[in-house]
Amino acid sequence: MPLDTSKISWTFQVTPEAPIANPGPNQTVPLGGHVTVNGGGSTNPSGVGALTYDWAFVSRPPGSSARLSTNWGVQSGFTIDVSGNYVLSLTVSNGIGSSTADVTISTSETPPVANPGPNQFVNIGALVQLNGTGSTDVDGDSLSYQWTLTSKPANSAAKLSDFTALLPTFTADLPGSYQVQLIVNDGLANSAPAIVTITTNPPTVPTAFAGQNLTVAHNTTITLQGVGVDPQGKPLLYMWTLLAKPAGSTSTFSNPSIPQPTLFLDKPGIFIAQLVVTNGSQTSPPATVTFSTTDTPPVANAGPNQDSALVGRTVFLDGSASTDVDHDPLTFKWTFASRPSGSAALISGAGSMIANFIPDVPGVYVAQLMVVDTYASGTPTTVTITVAAPVLITLTPNPLAVSAPAMLTVNLSAPAGPNGVVITLASSNTTAATVAPTVTVLAGASIANVTVMPGSASGTTTITASAPLMNSGTATVNYSSPATIILPSPFSVGVGQRTTFPVQFSVPAPAPSGVLITLTSIDPSKVRFASTLVTIPAGATVPVTQPLINGINLGASTITATATGYPTVVETVNAVETITFYPTTVTLPFFSSVRYTWLMLSAVAPAGGLTINLSSDNSNVAVVPATITVPAGQTEVQLYVSGVGNGTTTIHASQLPFVPDATVSVHVGP
Repeated sequence: MPLDTSKISWTFQVTPEAPIANPGPNQTVPLGGHVTVNGGGSTNPSGVGALTYDWAFVSRPPGSSARLSTNWGVQSGFTIDVSGNYVLSLTVSNGIGSSTADVTISTSETPPVANPGPNQFVNIGALVQLNGTGSTDVDGDSLSYQWTLTSKPANSAAKLSDFTALLPTFTADLPGSYQVQLIVNDGLANSAPAIVTITTNPPTVPTAFAGQNLTVAHNTTITLQGVGVDPQGKPLLYMWTLLAKPAGSTSTFSNPSIPQPTLFLDKPGIFIAQLVVTNGSQTSPPATVTFSTTDTPPVANAGPNQDSALVGRTVFLDGSASTDVDHDPLTFKWTFASRPSGSAALISGAGSMIANFIPDVPGVYVAQLMVVDTYASGTPTTVTITVAAPVLITLTPNPLAVSAPAMLTVNLSAPAGPNGVVITLASSNTTAATVAPTVTVLAGASIANVTVMPGSASGTTTITASAPLMNSGTATVNYSSPATIILPSPFSVGVGQRTTFPVQFSVPAPAPSGVLITLTSIDPSKVRFASTLVTIPAGATVPVTQPLINGINLGASTITATATGYPTVVETVNAVETITFYPTTVTLPFFSSVRYTWLMLSAVAPAGGLTINLSSDNSNVAVVPATITVPAGQTEVQLYVSGVGNGTTTIHASQLPFVPDATVSVHVGP
């Protein structure tokens, strides 16, 4: 390489009689090249001693691992491994003195190489990906990119997504050839231009597939299996058309513009569907699919045979289990295939799914069912109904008159089976008479007895006996209640008071003299009658004047009523007193205050006084003593109420059962 003297620099360090170091000129070497440095130009002016040479790196580019071939000798060398400047020093010595000089070796600049990637073949409309990653720079400099779309088909609107990107794109919107140029720059120099060519494939029409032909029952909804394929990968539009369908069919696609619409095949016959797909510029050849629909005759089902029907009981004929795989509406027709001799039974609702008839004689009835759909009739089927004469239930005696518990007999017209028969009993008027809810006729037996119990009042009732598959029986029961004295219950009279004591007879008193009733108080110290004899005139149930009863002292007495030839009647009468408070409300201005109220009796307290029980509904508001006594002969007593806390409560006073509860409202606080 020629010497570039314009780049020579000298550094001198002179000592007395020292030699002069000369490492040679600065050099420019390409990356990877070998450098030789030569100190042969060094001099020793004094001529004293022989020169020695010492080479060393002053500096290297960052990342360099370059090593000198030798540090001693006139010449040395190294290999350039990283771009940049390498500075070496040479020190020469003659034994008396020394001097040092530097030399700089710079790497030379090599232009980068652009690589836009291989040529490509793409479909029309495809997004083309350009790739500049193959571009290189021997100096290892960072590269910048400059793309240019140098040619494209006429009328193409193709544009690069980014002119300076490493991986730009564009859309090949029209058929033809596209040329793109790439130039790279390493910051110092441009590369030579490189061209990549993108050519579109010839356009191909899309293809439509309409699916497989099918044979199905009519009244079936199917889903079509349409598929469209476009070689260019363009989005497709679908269009289904029904080319043929049976006469009278109203079938249409759920949506003719989707790949898989549904179609209801409403009639037997042939349906032909056509599918065409288009990518916006080209349309596929039509594809067709054929659906053959069939009609299957309906299947009649008259239900299971019946073997427990009875004469006179409605028999139901049920054709609801009949089927039609095509889901067509069905028409039903019931007829008798055979009936027992002498039967005049008719089928009601013979044109309905559910029909019925009433068998009129015992024997075997065979009913036939025919079902028809819109297109065909099914095979008739039959059901056999075995009818027996019903077992009759009768009740004896009928009618039955009772004045006390009496027996009624349940009779069956045929013996009970091996498990016996449970007969259900009911009374239409339980105030006249009642019966047990059931009675069992034992296996092999035909009778059972049931007790009829008199009710609470005279009257008539109907007893009904029934059981499944049997004809019910009834009996009339007449009940006449015995004549008796009726006293009021419960009954109370106030102490010191007189009141009417109502007495009556359960039936009109007999002629000619009526009924004379004697009233007796077992404890006349408690209650006493003004007159103990009461007469109920013939034909009447109450006396002309009711007796009067007096309350004497607090307590209870047993009252008896007797009349010749009639049962004695006993009742209890209470002599009672009532309590009143005065005033009826009490207000205490603040708690810890006390105020009294008067407790007053309806009559004077008996000997020994009358102790009254007291209580408060809320003892946190006001309290009273547990009891208070009204002195003998007195009718009132003063009661003190103590306030405990603000609020309202109720105070109660009573001596049950002879002194009913009385109350006073108490309010404490402002």
